Parts: sequence; structure tokens; C-alpha cells
Amino acid sequence: MMLPESGQPSVTSEIFSGLRSDESGVALFIKTDTLTIQLAEKLSLKLGHDKEQYPYIKSKLREVGRMVVECRNATRESSASLADLIGPKKFIDVVHATCQTSGFNDEQHLYKTPSLALKIGHRA
Repeated sequence: MMLPESGQPSVTSEIFSGLRSDESGVALFIKTDTLTIQLAEKLSLKLGHDKEQYPYIKSKLREVGRMVVECRNATRESSASLADLIGPKKFIDVVHATCQTSGFNDEQHLYKTPSLALKIGHRA
């Protein structure tokens, strides 16, 4: 995937300004993580011409952000970035965080939100 050059386009800034703050820190993570900002820029370049796509872009960023924040909590690595989680050493941590984010029940082997697990990229 080709990533856009650094420097937030105005569309990305507009999308970031519309992110609501939360206690879990997902919005703050999205706005400060380098790779997540690049993802936002890429999605903005691809879909930003249509304002109706802004909620879709925000939801994609939140999905990734929720997974990373959950991974941070599970591994107790409070400064882990999205780039830190890409690689074979962190694969199991990312799978576990994806399961937690999408509400996996170990006893019933069911997801509370199975579509979220698929969107983040975990195949059950």
C-alpha cells in the first residue's frame, strides 16, 4: 500500500476535528499515531471528495484505534504504536486484542460483534 506524503490535508484535519474524545483514549491515539495519521490521509485522498464518506473514514480509524488501545492494555505497553504491532512477534497480541475488542466469549466461542473482528482483520 502506497502511503501519502506527510502533512495532513485539510480533509484529514476536518475528519480529526470531528472525532469525539473518549475515556479510553482512542481519539487521542488516532490523532497522534504516525501510521494511523497516514492511514487517515490515504483514506481521505481516496474517499475525502465525498463528505458522506467521512463517517466511514472515522469508523475505520476508530476500529484500528480501539484494537491498538486494547493491545496496549493487554500487554501493558502504554506507548505501543500501530507500527510496533506490525510484525510476527506481536501477532498473538494483536489477535488477542482483536478478540477482546470484538467481544469474543471463550466459553461459547462466539463474538459479540463478529463483523468487527472481520473488519479489523482477524479470521476466526
